[in-house]
Amino acid sequence: MAIHPTADEEHALVREFFGGETSGYFVEVGANHPTEGSQTWHLEQAGWSGVLVEPQPDLAAFLVTSRKARVFAVACSSPENAGQSLPLHVDGPRSALDRDRMSPGAHAAYVIVVPSRTLDSVLEELEVADRSHGVDLSVGEQRQTRRVIAAVLEPLEALDEDGACFPRADVADDAAHARSFS
Repeated sequence: MAIHPTADEEHALVREFFGGETSGYFVEVGANHPTEGSQTWHLEQAGWSGVLVEPQPDLAAFLVTSRKARVFAVACSSPENAGQSLPLHVDGPRSALDRDRMSPGAHAAYVIVVPSRTLDSVLEELEVADRSHGVDLSVGEQRQTRRVIAAVLEPLEALDEDGACFPRADVADDAAHARSFS
C-alpha cells in the first residue's frame, strides 16, 4: 500500500530531514507553479535561497515575479542533449521531455520546443561552489513517487561528469524513506 503524505506532512518531513535548518540552498527542477505543489516554497519562506528550473515559458515568467529564487527557463537534460532545443510534452505539472516517461495518466495537450542545459551548468553559472551543506533537490511534482531531497547531489543524469564534487546523496522517496548513496 502506497503512503502519500499531505503537503504539510511532507514539508514537516523535509524540515526534520534537514534538522530544522533555517538556511540552506535548494534546487527545484520542474518548479511549475510558484507556491501550489511547490517542493521548495516552504524552504524559501524559512530563509533558504536557491534556484528554480522551469522549461514552460509562462510558468517561468510567473516564478520570476513571485519567488526570490533565481529562475532558469530551461529543461535540465543529459550532457548529450545539453544546448539543444528539445520537445516538451505539456500536461501542466506532469509535463516531460520524453512522452514515454510521463507520469501515469498524463496526456500531452501539445508540444513546445524548449532550450536545455545540464543542471551542473546551471549551478556552475550561479557559482554554487559549496554544495556540501543543506541542499534540497526536488524533481517536479510530475514525479511524485521520486521526490529527491539531497544533502549533496551526485547520481543525477543532468549533472556533468565532473559532478564528482558531490560525494554523497541522500534520496528520499516521497520524503519518507531516506537512503544514502556514496
